[in-house]
Amino acid sequence: MTHQHPEEKPLALTVKQTPAEKRQVKLEIEIAYAELEREYASTRAEASREIALPGFRKGKVPVAALEKRYRDSFRAQAIENILPKAYEQALKELDLKAYGRGMAEKIGEWEEQKPLSVTFLVTLQPTCELKDFAGVAVKEPVIEITEADIDGEVKTYLRSKMELVPTEEAVGGAHWVKVDLTYDDEALAAQNLKGSPVMTERLGDRPQAFGMEDVRGMKAGETRKIEKSYPEDFPVKELAGKKAGATLAVHEVKLVKIPEISEELAKEFQFESVADMRAKLRAQVEQFAERHREREIRRQALEALAARAKIEIPDAMTHDVAHYFLEQHLRRMGFGDKEIPHLLHSPHESIKKLHEDYMAQAVTNLTEDLLMEALRKLETVEVTDEAMNAEIEKRALDQKIDAKELRKNMLKSGEFTELKKRLADRGLIERVIAKGKKTPGEKVPLSKLFS
Repeated sequence: MTHQHPEEKPLALTVKQTPAEKRQVKLEIEIAYAELEREYASTRAEASREIALPGFRKGKVPVAALEKRYRDSFRAQAIENILPKAYEQALKELDLKAYGRGMAEKIGEWEEQKPLSVTFLVTLQPTCELKDFAGVAVKEPVIEITEADIDGEVKTYLRSKMELVPTEEAVGGAHWVKVDLTYDDEALAAQNLKGSPVMTERLGDRPQAFGMEDVRGMKAGETRKIEKSYPEDFPVKELAGKKAGATLAVHEVKLVKIPEISEELAKEFQFESVADMRAKLRAQVEQFAERHREREIRRQALEALAARAKIEIPDAMTHDVAHYFLEQHLRRMGFGDKEIPHLLHSPHESIKKLHEDYMAQAVTNLTEDLLMEALRKLETVEVTDEAMNAEIEKRALDQKIDAKELRKNMLKSGEFTELKKRLADRGLIERVIAKGKKTPGEKVPLSKLFS
């Protein structure tokens, strides 16, 4: 968008504003003919320096010859040059803050001695009106951490010591299997699996070429015909959105044996004892639970504030954010620049569902951002040096690096400023809660936080 320089005089124009769709307005602008003439003369003078015609060098072509050959081109370029200036000036005169660039819906014809008419459709920035935040009620979740939860954390360490024991059992529990997967379609031969090792309990962790239901009940040496329908967003682009038949062959089946925890193993895992291991793992789990509790209280507080605030978010902004989320999702799934534009507009149900989910997420994120901005206008929270130092020392301990070195790196990367802002926002939420009502909520099992 072209911006006017301080020395430029305002254009002679008239502006009429009319409401359109949600957070949109139409600007009907008439630009005086004298302004068109000036822009035309400037455009012609600039172009003439680069134009050569038979018998005339660059910059030496007579005006009459230029006019005869290039008049329509000069007019089109003059209009293109003046529209951004007129648009910016109209926004300034009406004190409008636009989201993105305005779209010229209708541009009139160049007529001698007549103003040029143009209509812009303008999407406005979102707004959030919040008068106060007193009386917000939240229910504080009570997260239950059991000894079984700590057992699970210990087991995570013990997996590094697991043994794989050959067995004649059929696949059905915690097994390790080695398989071949051969697609019927020769065009998919590059996607065949040969001697691929798989932990059966992890077959549901992420999209896979085959699932637990395909291999369940099979023994070493057996084969099975399977039919797979892969979703549109499957990470292997050659399989995405396709239905494929294949032969699954199991070569080996091994039983997964995980040892019991012992004092010796605890020390091997860099703990002083089994008791020390369990205590430290419990502390880590409690930190995780506390972060979840804070996020849940923040969510409830912002949800309550959203109910009393007047918030307007333009649909174009929501769509742009959802579009970005979906694009990043597809990139994480392994799709590249060539596939993504097609997938973003795919009619496939899985893509539609993802887009719907990200549209909802976009609304939530934008609403929360607007509410936090509104809260900052109502209340100021100063983050002390002591609070910053305490947070940096905590992070340094977690990352096992020197606090001074971490602080230096954060200042260099800009993360220091971001951390200070996050701490201020946390303080704002605490003030909202302090001026409201907090009561105990339902008990939540730790396992539910991972589901």
